[in-house]
Amino acid sequence: MSFRLDNETGKLRVKGVITDCVISSLVAFTIALILKLTEITTSFTLSALIAHSFSMSCIFVAVLVDAYYPFAARMFKTSIIVAVGMAFGAIFTYILLINFYGHSTNFLSDRIFKAAVISLSIGAVVTFFFHSRDKTVLIQHKLSEAQLQKANQEKALIESQLKMLQSQIEPHFLFNTLANIQAMIFHQPEVASQLLTNLTDLLRQSLTKTRQDKIHINDEITFIKSYLSIQKIRLGDRLDFQIEVSEHLPEDTHVPPLLVQPLVENAVKHGIGPRPQGGEIKVSFAKINDQLCIAIKDNGVGFSISHTKGNGIALNNIRNRVSSLFGVKGKLVIRENMSGGVTSELYMPLLTAPVEQSETT
Repeated sequence: MSFRLDNETGKLRVKGVITDCVISSLVAFTIALILKLTEITTSFTLSALIAHSFSMSCIFVAVLVDAYYPFAARMFKTSIIVAVGMAFGAIFTYILLINFYGHSTNFLSDRIFKAAVISLSIGAVVTFFFHSRDKTVLIQHKLSEAQLQKANQEKALIESQLKMLQSQIEPHFLFNTLANIQAMIFHQPEVASQLLTNLTDLLRQSLTKTRQDKIHINDEITFIKSYLSIQKIRLGDRLDFQIEVSEHLPEDTHVPPLLVQPLVENAVKHGIGPRPQGGEIKVSFAKINDQLCIAIKDNGVGFSISHTKGNGIALNNIRNRVSSLFGVKGKLVIRENMSGGVTSELYMPLLTAPVEQSETT
């Protein structure tokens, strides 16, 4: 692939052609200065014309080769450019010398020989420069393609991990919650009914909304509320929770599914669960500058006292997903509170979706 060609379409880039012409012209003036200083020619104008005859001939041939054979082998292109370009340059040089010095055979042949040797030598150096540069461009292009392919593979892997996580979460909620309903249905029928309602809402969200790339923030709040309501019934007075949404958030704010729920589950399992008297979980959605900040704060036992050791898979999945989706614009920050417990903060760009306009009759 040539510097003068677009990597994707293979068409000539005007900027690339102009850049090569400028570089070749600068080299030509350098050659002209050498020809003048070595007294091969007495005229700087003639020196510049001779040098440009070689450099521009090579550029002209290179542009034609790129235009008609954009994907040809690099060595084939270089060979054609050197052979044809130098031939044209030699012809133009001969014509220029004749016009300046006439047909004096001895004088003219000596000038042509010296001019050709110097011009061809420097022309070979310039050709090698362009050949090496095109080789570098080709390597960079292949590297970019490899990096893009790797990024796509990593994204596909994370998406497959998300689907696997979804398939694992749903049976986990289903079997454990159904077992609780079965245990309560005769002794606490009203609690069992409420638990069944929350489970229904949870599964409705899980089976539909979480299959999308991003969901409305209200759907995510409903999902989290249903989950915490189930845990509230299981833990009773040992768990309190509240969900706050900043009024400064746009109404059409969207979030990727299943990013918040694992953090809330960690707060219940590792924070509130091990604490005998229980505690409180606060989930907040706020706008900080141009980012969405989702904070999950608990007043549980914290890192040092917790006896429930997780394997960190959920947190690693979240970090990988955030990195894949948002790059440096997204991050997960987990810190221990001074007063006890842990705060997990998710930062990501504000995602919005266009408002669907209703059809008019």
